Amino acid sequence: MTLPPFIASLRSRARMLRDWVGELRRYGAPRETGDPRRGTVFLLDGVGGFKLTPLLVRKALRVCGSSFATYFYDWHRGLPGDMLSDLMCLRANRRAALKLARIIRRRAREFPDAPIHLISYSGGTGVAAFAVEKLGRHVRLGVLVLGASALAPGYDLAPVLRRVRVCYGLTSRRDVIILGLGTTLFGTVDRRFGASAGLVGFRNVPGSGGAGEPVGEFVAMPWTPELCAWDHAGHHVGAASVPYVRTHLVPLLGDAATA
Repeated sequence: MTLPPFIASLRSRARMLRDWVGELRRYGAPRETGDPRRGTVFLLDGVGGFKLTPLLVRKALRVCGSSFATYFYDWHRGLPGDMLSDLMCLRANRRAALKLARIIRRRAREFPDAPIHLISYSGGTGVAAFAVEKLGRHVRLGVLVLGASALAPGYDLAPVLRRVRVCYGLTSRRDVIILGLGTTLFGTVDRRFGASAGLVGFRNVPGSGGAGEPVGEFVAMPWTPELCAWDHAGHHVGAASVPYVRTHLVPLLGDAATA
């Protein structure tokens, strides 16, 4: 039975809240879990610092039996809930991105044979992109996920794609309140005003490398009504629902333990 969009959205949000509360109560929110020798998935939340999406992704990885370690990178500068500061302070976000780039480079040096992936949502996609650009020529990520991105559609992804094997852009045309109206009024994380890439898609994706550098693949993953079956109802954080992450994102990481 197909539920009306509003009901599907409410059900999705309720289940995500249930999973988030359960994960937080049972396992807490430590910065790192698991053995980084098997690989690391860095997790970046959206604005506000509630750790909603990292906890849900971590639960999906655990349910799948993933061998990856997880690393919550808290890029937020103020108190939890200070969403406007997180969104609008570009200089602070770039500083946070430089710190993340250093952490990733150190992880790559310590475990050179272990894959490194990065999953980010909403405002966190800006910090993720800024960080990946600063990794340098000797570090290349496996998978980068930009979910419900609050970056501008015209953001230049070329420097990002030179540092990753594949980048997935998760979009939803239903995300009009936050990534349409919200970023039109308050701006994107890279300080443009208008609809975000998470609503309308990225429009500045290179097709080939420059100066002999390989360029990673970019794959758009738009929302469709069929995804409601996995609790992704197209709302702002729908792409972080545990069933969707488990079935649509975790397999992209190539973790043999989940096969």
